[in-house]
Amino acid sequence: MRADLDAQHPAGRMGDPEKVARAAVFLAGDGASFINGAYVPVDGGFLTW
Repeated sequence: MRADLDAQHPAGRMGDPEKVARAAVFLAGDGASFINGAYVPVDGGFLTW
């Protein structure tokens, strides 16, 4: 099942919780201080595939 899910992603693999955490940390930090109301999918391109 995991191989089938990996094959469905443009990146060729599923992400892990660290990828989501890194995005959250960025959005919570000063580097994202001018970002508001944005949709930021952390899905390896799956939604646009």
